[in-house]
Parts: sequence; C-alpha cells; structure tokens
Amino acid sequence: MWLYFAVSFALFLCSGCGLAGANPSAPPGSPPIGISITATNTSVLLGMTSTLTATVSNTTNTAVEWSVNGVTGGNATIGTISTSGLFTAPGILPSPATEQVQAASLADPAKTAAVLITIVSDVGVGLTPTSASVELGAQQAFQAGIASAGNPNSGITWALSGSGCSGSSCGSISSNGVFTAPQILPSPPNETVSATSVADPSKKATANITVTANFNFALNGPSSVNVGASVGYTATLTPVPNSNPSLAISWSISGAGCSNAACGTIVASASGATATYTAPSVAPSLNLVTLSATPAAAPLKAVSIPIKITSPTNVTVTLAPPTATLAIKNRQTFTAQVQNSSNTGVVWSVGGVPGGNSNVGQICVAGSNPCQNVTSTNAGSVDYVAPAAVPSPNPITISVVSQANPAASASSSVTVIPHVVVSVSPPSAALAPNSNQSFSAAVLGTPNQQVTWNVTGAACSASGAPCGTVDPTGLYHAPAAAPSPDSLSVVATSAADTSQTGSAAITINPQPTILSLLPSSITAGAAGGFVFLVEGANFVPAGSGPGSTILIGGAQRATSCTSSSDCSTPLASTDVAAAGNLNVAIRNPDGTVSNTVAFVIVPPSGPMGRIPLTPGSPAAIGEDIVVTDLSTNGSSLPPEDVSLSVAAIGVFQTVSNNCTLNGGPVTIMLPSSNQATSSICAFSVAGLAPSYVYTLTGPSPNDMSVVSEVPLGLGIVGLTLQLSNATATGARTLFIQNASLDVAAATGALDLQ
Repeated sequence: MWLYFAVSFALFLCSGCGLAGANPSAPPGSPPIGISITATNTSVLLGMTSTLTATVSNTTNTAVEWSVNGVTGGNATIGTISTSGLFTAPGILPSPATEQVQAASLADPAKTAAVLITIVSDVGVGLTPTSASVELGAQQAFQAGIASAGNPNSGITWALSGSGCSGSSCGSISSNGVFTAPQILPSPPNETVSATSVADPSKKATANITVTANFNFALNGPSSVNVGASVGYTATLTPVPNSNPSLAISWSISGAGCSNAACGTIVASASGATATYTAPSVAPSLNLVTLSATPAAAPLKAVSIPIKITSPTNVTVTLAPPTATLAIKNRQTFTAQVQNSSNTGVVWSVGGVPGGNSNVGQICVAGSNPCQNVTSTNAGSVDYVAPAAVPSPNPITISVVSQANPAASASSSVTVIPHVVVSVSPPSAALAPNSNQSFSAAVLGTPNQQVTWNVTGAACSASGAPCGTVDPTGLYHAPAAAPSPDSLSVVATSAADTSQTGSAAITINPQPTILSLLPSSITAGAAGGFVFLVEGANFVPAGSGPGSTILIGGAQRATSCTSSSDCSTPLASTDVAAAGNLNVAIRNPDGTVSNTVAFVIVPPSGPMGRIPLTPGSPAAIGEDIVVTDLSTNGSSLPPEDVSLSVAAIGVFQTVSNNCTLNGGPVTIMLPSSNQATSSICAFSVAGLAPSYVYTLTGPSPNDMSVVSEVPLGLGIVGLTLQLSNATATGARTLFIQNASLDVAAATGALDLQ
C-alpha cells in the first residue's frame, strides 16, 4: 500500500511537468491522446458555414475547445465557430482571407489540431440607373444590390467624383443612394456615382451623371438712362420644377467708349436679384453701355441689356395723396403721374428700400391680394401695404422716381399706427327728449370708412328702446324720457377691424347742460389769451334773436354760440393769473341757467420729481400727481386736441445731423471720463420748439441736465445732455413745458446704463 501512493504521486508530478505523450486521464502506460480535424469544406463563401469534426483518441473525455485565429469561438470579423464545430464565415471579406480553425483537447489542452479555411467572395454589385441627367440642385435616386451565392454583408458604400469638381462642389450622395446635384454647374458637368460592396470592397458598380442647367434667366430694366441718374434693374432666375440652382447673381457694366467708372456704376441689392445702375455724369463717346447679369449657377447663361445714355428732359412727377395715416397691415392706394415724357415708367421705394419690404411696408400691384410686390411700374396706381408692426423711424417715406429722368421724383409721408382709430363726432351730446342728433364716424388708419352703429348703456337692454335708436347712417333719435340709469352712448364699430370702436356720450336733458370745458384746467400765470370753449346741449345759437351767454363767476361774457352744443368766449391772461376755480354756467335767452362747472386754475408746479417703483415695491403711497389741460384745447371749433405728448424719441447723430426715431426708450451708456455729452431727438405731433423748457428726473441736485436745444424740422427737436461717469443708472423721464405752462412727460424715455 505504501508503494502505490508513492508511484501515484510520482506520476502526478510528471503530469504537471507536461511530459510529451502522457495521458493524464489514463492509467500509467496508456497511449498518448491524439486529436485530428475533418471539415466538410475548407473554402467557404462569405456568411456561409462549414462543419468541422474533431476526433480525440485515447481518452474518455473527447470534448474540445474551438478557436479561430487564436480567438476562442472566433468573432464577427474573422468568423465564428460553435462548440459543436459549426464554422460561420464573416459577412465582410477579411484580410488575409485564410483563417486557422483549431481544436484543443479539454482532456489535454496541449493536444491540438488545426485546419486552414479560405474565405472566398463571389460578390457582384448591380447599380440602376447606369446613367442620368440631373438638373442643378435636383435629386436622383440610385439603387444598388448585392448578388452572391453566399450570405455576405449587404451594405453599400456610396461615393461621388468628377473631373470638374471636388467635395461639396460635386453635390452629395446620401447613405441610401440619393444624389443631390450641386447648385453651381461643374465644368465639365460630368460626374460618377460609385456603389462599393461593404462585404468585398474590390467589387463596385458605377453610373454616369450629367448635371444640367435648364433654368430660365432674364434681365429687365430701362433701355435708356439720363446722365447722372440712377435706375433699377431686375434679374429673374426661374428654376426648373423640383430643382434648386444657386440664386447668386453678379453684375457688371462695360462699354466700347468707356471703362470703369466712366461707364457708370452698378450696385447690387443684398439678394442680388436687383441692382441700381448710376449713369456717369458725362456720357461716354458712343453714348452706349452694356449691363450684364451673370448667374453663379451657370455663368454661360449671362444676359445683357444695351443702355443708351441720354440727356435730362423736362420731366415732372406727382404722387397722391401727399400724406396718409395707416394702421398696420392695412393698405392705401397711391397714384403717380409723369408729365412731359412718353416714358411713364417709375421706380418705387419705401424708406429707401426699392419696392419696400416686410419691415417698412411694401409697394404692391393695385388690388393684388396677397401682395404682388413691385419695384417699378408705369405711372398709375399702386397699393402700399403697411408692415405688421410700427416701423422705426415713423413716419416712413414712399418715393417715386421717373425712369425717364431720375432727377424728377415725388414722395408721400405715411404715419403707421398700431391699429385703426374710430372717432365719433360730436363726441358728446345733451339732447331733449324725442329729439334727433346726427353723428358721423371717421376711421383713421384705413380707407375703409364703413362702420356699424348701435346704442349702449346699462338700461338699453330693456324692451321698447329705452335708450333711443340709431339708424345705419348715424342718425340718433332720443327716447321720450331719460333711461334709468341714464348713462348711454352711441357707438360706431369699424368694419375694417371690429375690435376698434368710437363712441359719443349722450345725455337726455331738456335744460341747457354743460358737458365739458376746453381747456378744463390751466396753470396759473399762462402767457397770452386763448379761446375758452363750453360744450354741452340745449344751447341757443345767436340768429334772428339773442343766443345763450357764458357766465364766468356769475359775470356775463361776450359769447359766440355756433350750435346748440358749442359756445365760446375769449379769456385773457389776467383771467388766469391767480390759482383758484372759476365757476362757469350757460344762461339761455329764456333765463334758464345750466349746471355750474368749475374751471380749475392750478398753481405752478415745482421741480419735476420721480416716483421710484420696483417689482418688490410696486406701489407708492401718499403721492399726488396733478395734471392740467392744454391751453390750446379750446382754440378751434370743433375742438381739436393739440398734444405735447412725445410720439417718438431716438438717438441724434450731430455729425451727420441724423435723427433715428423709435417708440422705445433711448439707451445711454455712462462715459468712462468724468464729463461727457450725449445727444437725443424727440418728436411730437404738435411740434416741439427749442424755446420749450426740457427737464429730466433724477436725484437732487440732478446729476444730468439738458444743456442745449436745436430745431431739426418737422416738429423734431435735438437735445444735448450733460452727464458724467457718476450719473446714476436707471430710467429717466423727460418733461416738456411750453410758454402756456402746459407740461407733457415722456415716462422712461431714457435708460442709463
């Protein structure tokens, strides 16, 4: 027994030493393990299989471990082999294409056998179509397929090449074979599409492509231009359907009798589709130049126009209407006329932009909807369509220039407002029961003056028309008695924009009644006299007999009553010299006296202040704001509001004398130096004068001031501001005061940063 254990131990040690020919699982003296491999085939098509059989002898453990090129089980790149010996070739041809498949005995891993298997490809690539003509920017789909008796990877790699192009200038080919032609024609225009097998890159198919340029290209514009004049030309590129050529256009001017600037100058627009040619101030020797437009898509399709340089003629141009007020998105018809020329062609621009654009509004073919934008037409009518937002600057200028003599031009000023405004005249009326009053409506901002009329009020919904009636012409018939409650209005609704209305307040009263005073208040010490207007109802106009009389403080004043609703009297500066209230009444010839209304004379205000409000502190308690009426608010019959309100404000460039107005605040950056000036400009419909007093809110003492005022025309004033790097940042309000002490405020007009 002791000898057996010694021998076994010795064999175990030798087995661990890996003695050749030993059979670890066999008794001592057994023959060595042997292993061999057979294969159904050793040449395997891509993706196909071969069955390998490993035979292990001289051991009961016949299991083996398979590997391909040393990788247990193989992988997708070199092929795989299952535990049962099924070898699957890869779908993509490896390099080299010969693989070693090995089986190692699990009983003795040192015992192996191997077989060489060659991966073969019979891949063929088919491509359709094999040739195609493709228009610039158009697409052509190609289809490629793989033919094989095996099971290779079916992927295709696409490529594009051409002797006249490289990279993106050849166009592009997508991963699924869709070719997109370039937007610019290659030279030569021939290209090749290649479809290469992913499984076997040595196998590919090709197709020939001819890129074509069949778009239409035309150049339009006048054939004659006066010396020194500027006219517009339009190049029109019309692509073939489903194509997308480059729209870039280059322009040039040349002449046999001139060169460079002596032929004139040509300036293209940002889009390149239009260009402005300016003739030379001196005609060239042959009086003829050639204007050329060249499409980048195909330069050989360039077109030219011969232009005769002529001398000016006695041409005049008119444009009507000269002014207009138009709400956004609305349209107004303008009519141009050319005299003293058979050439009635004109060029239109809006705010300096030929034909206008979406920012300043567009010139359109009259009646076209949607707008057919035009830059030049024969004399006649066009439509101007206002932009979708109020432009800056505003108002904008519509200009028309004669093509026969560009020195002859005319212009109109258009003020664009955010929406139509409906006003009803008279704005109020006090009527006797069962009386009639005719109302009219004006709609500002649209040529469509149509309105619908109705009567509104808290008591108007009851039966029997308790508030009276109004017919489609605006004729109002008062009820037999005042409704209860007696607040009612006649309302006109715009047909162009039904969200916009205007109204007139109605009072049913058989007695003389004062409804309003114009002005209703004034600042004490206002310079000069003014017309004081009393508005109401049941006044008696002076005619065959005496009329109504205005009583101020009980004293009779010289009175002029133009209607049953308007009486006026002059007030002198002495009447408003001291602060207080003047009682105003109307006395009719029969002795009946109206209600008494106070005319307020406000003490002169002190320095303008600022009420700071922030999101954290949105309310100010204990602040008084006193607003006085304008002294001009009774100066005409019927009354017209003359407002000092700032309509626009902007930056003023003193060097170029240019004012850029807009509706928002002006941002002013604090200077880096101790003292500096900054210039702004402001506009009011009433007109602003340098003699007015201009002040700014700020700390006390103020760290910024207005140091000079200059007139810029059209009711615009330029203001020079003095500030420093210590000036406080934030919003500032601009106050304006005229000689009658009327005050207007542009809240938050400046933003100091």
